[in-house]
Order: sequence, then structure tokens, then C-alpha cells
Amino acid sequence: TERARSIDIRDLMGRPIKLFTQNLSRVGLNRIMWDGTNESGNAVSNGQYIITITTDNYRVSKMVVLTK
Repeated sequence: TERARSIDIRDLMGRPIKLFTQNLSRVGLNRIMWDGTNESGNAVSNGQYIITITTDNYRVSKMVVLTK
């Protein structure tokens, strides 16, 4: 079973917004809640973002919409 190694959030220009790397070691269903802030803790704008989940053997990206 694969475990997520990172969850990366970027804006549509590809600029990094937030990176989750901790607490992803449990196998199975996991939940990460993003509070709409960047790495500095500042709120980001409403809009579209790209979330990429990376495991040892797999990578998937999805577009999400942040609304507050």
C-alpha cells in the first residue's frame, strides 16, 4: 500500500502556496484540511488552485476552487 509523501498546493501560474509533508505516514484514508493560507500563514485569494499528491510510485494533480 502506498503512502502520500507530499501534498503540494500551487496557484495557476505554478507558484508554490502550501506544502504538506508531515502526518502523511498512515496507510489508508487520511484527511488534510487546508485553511486557505500560504506557508507564511497569510490568507490567499479565492480562486483556482492545483493540488498535487505524490506517493512513492504515483503522482496525481487536480484543480480545486477555494471560496471563503
